[in-house]
Amino acid sequence: MNKISTFILSGLLVLSMGTSAMAMSTETQDSPMMVKSAHRASQEILSDSEYEEVLERVHSNAVASITLELKEKVEQLRADIESGPLSYTITPLASYDSVSLEALLCTNDGLSVVDIYDIGWTHANAARNEAIDLYTDTTSEMKRDAFRHMTWNFRSIKDVGEHKTRVATINHEWAYLILPEVQEYEDERIDYYFDKYESLIIIGAMDYNTIVQMAKSDGDAFAISYRDELIQECKDSKAVFNNTFSHDSYIMDFWNNKVGRDYGKLEPTSTTDDVFTTAWNDGDLIKNEGSAVTSTKRSTLWSSNWWLP
Repeated sequence: MNKISTFILSGLLVLSMGTSAMAMSTETQDSPMMVKSAHRASQEILSDSEYEEVLERVHSNAVASITLELKEKVEQLRADIESGPLSYTITPLASYDSVSLEALLCTNDGLSVVDIYDIGWTHANAARNEAIDLYTDTTSEMKRDAFRHMTWNFRSIKDVGEHKTRVATINHEWAYLILPEVQEYEDERIDYYFDKYESLIIIGAMDYNTIVQMAKSDGDAFAISYRDELIQECKDSKAVFNNTFSHDSYIMDFWNNKVGRDYGKLEPTSTTDDVFTTAWNDGDLIKNEGSAVTSTKRSTLWSSNWWLP
């Protein structure tokens, strides 16, 4: 708990999310449907201490990259987001924190608030609701998740196009990945500003929300820099990539997102149920977060840049 939390009533703090810088990379033409026989590569991974050194470097470089221009940019992005329809998209499965960060990543990468609403609300909910209707059994959880991600991308690409769909659905994964780090940094900045302006706050010369907004701006700028620094580390090293996305759920989601975009281009007139059934039966999808996430698929995903927004 930061110091300001002990000074004011609970609820006055509004946690903020960050934004991201554009980290564009051309998506390769090969699809998951074309790489079933990819050469098996040995799994590369760093030790805990080695990866901690990488994260410390990423954090340090991210802080050093924060400029006044970047802070001004993220303040405008946040204002655009909070005045738009995304204010009404919070659900029990998507907190303000995660939605806010995801939106900031996407707007910084060139998407409009309307784009994000169409992809992250309209199409995401349609895919989720259909998945729940089709796969109600708890034993079908992995199939339900695969359906949701594949058809989310399948629906979206036909509406807003491949590039916007790619940016939004990949940033969805990045937002959850960096969220804890962004929140921790923002809390540190609240402590910093509270210490700096404590006397003014006590006498009422400065409002509490002022330092909250200052910390939010810092957190947003940090999120942009942090994500881009971590992206570069992952691009430079498959081992760093494997540590960063050590949870197989990320690999499964990135992969199945890409399959959905492929089918959206190849079979745009088909139904969601038809394309999913075909992809599932043909082995195009990753079917679970365990044994199905092989080192070959990790290597293919990393080298093909299907994880880059």
